[in-house]
Amino acid sequence: MGESQLLGLTNLLLFAPGISITPCAATTLSIEYGYARRIDTADAAYAAGMRPHAGTEHVAGRHIGNLARLNGEWVPTPSVTVNFNLEYLDPGRVLRTANLPSATHLYLGITYRY
Repeated sequence: MGESQLLGLTNLLLFAPGISITPCAATTLSIEYGYARRIDTADAAYAAGMRPHAGTEHVAGRHIGNLARLNGEWVPTPSVTVNFNLEYLDPGRVLRTANLPSATHLYLGITYRY
């Protein structure tokens, strides 16, 4: 999910309310906080690309972790877009029991269209 791909769509139930604001015509900011659970406790918790988080198929529990996400977009001209994305995965019972740490991902991108 998201730019960081810390969580994949396989065996995942994610509840992530968020809010988005547009302080000016060229800028959009959004924040969300998600609660991730796995559906099948006999299966692993996955990252993107169907990659299982190591050891999670052998641990009990459903709570994978909590995912906080902050996004920003600035469009200074019709041909330039600047994107900012910060994600933090706080490990829940499943990841902690498998001895997997928290993860942070920062992304900054600039797109120029001609």
